[in-house]
Amino acid sequence: MKTTLRFLTYFMMAFAIVVTSTSCEGEDGMDGADGVQGEQGIPGEQGEPGPTRSSIYTESGSLNNSSYDVTSTATPVGPVLNFTKTYDDSYIEVFLNSNIASGTFAGGASGISFEIRLDGNLGSLLNNGAIGISNAEEFISVFDVFENVDIGDHTVQIYARTNTGTSSGIVLDPGGWNGKIIVKETF
Repeated sequence: MKTTLRFLTYFMMAFAIVVTSTSCEGEDGMDGADGVQGEQGIPGEQGEPGPTRSSIYTESGSLNNSSYDVTSTATPVGPVLNFTKTYDDSYIEVFLNSNIASGTFAGGASGISFEIRLDGNLGSLLNNGAIGISNAEEFISVFDVFENVDIGDHTVQIYARTNTGTSSGIVLDPGGWNGKIIVKETF
């Protein structure tokens, strides 16, 4: 019986030690009590506020201004969109979203592709839209990015070309469904 009482006494003491050592009093870590917080240092000068710039959008008017004939050499089609780049460290994103009539293929043509150009130059993505059916009207979505563009006035235009031969009667936004070119100056 003495052995059992000693065992229970030691067990209760051990239990009490474990319970009190794992209590949730304070934020002390394994290394003991945390030290006192030191004094706050001298605050520095307030810096210049950061730029409060947001993207600038320019959108085209109607794209349906004429009918065009193209060959396998890239040819401008549709109206020119003029815009002004404002910031030196920005880049230009251009979107084309429109129905396009492919025209009538001849001379072995089996498709026509469309690309975005800024001041006559291709962008960095070379993301073209294409139609592979003569006399078809399809929705085309094209996106490209232009980097290192100088501040000032610029032009955006859609260019088209066949894979070979010709296509006659290409129309951007046939029916006037509000197809657009959108220019976004962004950071």
